Amino acid sequence: MNDCSTAIDARTSEMVPDAWPPITREAPRPTLKIRGLVALPGMVLLWFMPKRVGACLAGAGWRPAIVAHLLSLTLGLGLAYWMEHIVPLYNPKSAMFFDLPPRPFPEMPIGEMLRLPFASLVISVHGGTATTAGVMQFLAMLGGLEIALVVVALAMMPYAAAGETARRLFGRCLRLTWWSLTILIPLGFGWLLDPWWRATIGLSNAWHSIDYMMLALAGVWWLMVLLRSGYRYAGPAEGPAWEPRTPRCESCGYIIARLATTGRCPECGRPIADSLPGRRATVSPIRLGRFGSLKSFRPRVHAVFKDEAFFDRLSVHHGHARARARLLSTCAVCVILACFGIPSVALAFPGVLDVVPVNHLADVVSIGCATFFGFVVFSGIASLAVSAIGRRPVQPSAVASFYALSALAPLALLPIFISAMWLLAGFLVEDDVGRSGVLRAGAILLASLAIAGGLWVIARTVRIFRSMLRDTRYANG
Repeated sequence: MNDCSTAIDARTSEMVPDAWPPITREAPRPTLKIRGLVALPGMVLLWFMPKRVGACLAGAGWRPAIVAHLLSLTLGLGLAYWMEHIVPLYNPKSAMFFDLPPRPFPEMPIGEMLRLPFASLVISVHGGTATTAGVMQFLAMLGGLEIALVVVALAMMPYAAAGETARRLFGRCLRLTWWSLTILIPLGFGWLLDPWWRATIGLSNAWHSIDYMMLALAGVWWLMVLLRSGYRYAGPAEGPAWEPRTPRCESCGYIIARLATTGRCPECGRPIADSLPGRRATVSPIRLGRFGSLKSFRPRVHAVFKDEAFFDRLSVHHGHARARARLLSTCAVCVILACFGIPSVALAFPGVLDVVPVNHLADVVSIGCATFFGFVVFSGIASLAVSAIGRRPVQPSAVASFYALSALAPLALLPIFISAMWLLAGFLVEDDVGRSGVLRAGAILLASLAIAGGLWVIARTVRIFRSMLRDTRYANG
């Protein structure tokens, strides 16, 4: 909570106090406390109401999170293996029991049918670990999966930061990552119904672009469930947000406690008044309706690129939810630009995309989803790296980094811009059009503009990140 009276009192007092008040004085809003394995049914609600249920599951403890994690892996992967290997033994053509004559499966009780996915996974593990090489491969795959989940939990920390300690924040994000992985269960059932919808729309059993598109959309769904599950914190009020802050000069970090507010920093000479809390964000916090983050995208990127003092006036201790929403809108814009850039690159540079052929709208959607997923994870890791390098709390680092990462959006325009310039230059040097030296000079000029534009955007992006690291390291506002 932004206490305006704090800034007023600090500005009107003659001396800087020994410590600034905490960022927030309110305790986190309590939620329903669920302990033990009783919390397991909550994983079903997490898939559809992550923001409401996430805080409850995060506070349920480690044991139910571990059980949910193991259950999701065994049941989800067991259903997929059952579909791919066990069912075709009884139904080698369509692989669906309700598409065949009655009773293609042996007669078995309901209990055995319920245990069949787990048995399928045991058969798969047993068959793959018959040799030493198989055991090593299985352990490597399992370890790689767990490491990937830890990386995702680390990337989630800047999005879920609520002011608690970094250790408590990581534990909450890791538990939520394990809980969110239970989405493998409905995906496993969806995999089980795969041949049915293939037969419905007339697809063969071979993999198509639409299969990868569905997996990519499921990955984005899982990512959004994971992020939204961490938007609410219901733990104890312990962490940097509830602790007094040491007054520091915002340029050099010199402790300015008990110095006159009308004086200057003894270390760097900056006016003490410039380091008092209460700075206003350069981007207006006014809500712009339902799609306010998207509507503010252009002025936000323009301010980040053009305003030299953007980060010097940015209030990094407040507006975390607003900065997070604006970063996600930046990710969405980058996805749109990437989807437009793929056809332009394919048109301007034939053969460049042969490694990843794009022959269908489903391919473009898959690449767009992968771009969104990668941008969100990269942004989280980059923000966490800023927090670790600068030795600052995660939440203010996330606010500053989320605005700085808006500068990456113009980089998504570079493929479109360069492709357009390349096509125009190629048109000018065609044999039937570009015989004159004037047209060839125009082609060279366009190519030079494309290169210069790309270098300018990269140089400005580097300047923005340097400004962010320098101007927000000791920010009081």
